[in-house]
Amino acid sequence: MFKEEDSEEVFSDKTGVSSLRRHLNEHNINALARCQATLNFSRTDSHNDDNQKRRDKKLII
Repeated sequence: MFKEEDSEEVFSDKTGVSSLRRHLNEHNINALARCQATLNFSRTDSHNDDNQKRRDKKLII
């Protein structure tokens, strides 16, 4: 939990990002959002289709 020095607002560790951004906007502070990176890995299937179907059936039963 932390308290801002300039105001009486108290925020917990679980306070949402939107709430914090809204509060910063009240103080004319622009909090830039970071974009998530997309990783492009090639997919590898360790089992062929027939083998995978047999394994799936064993899991379901």
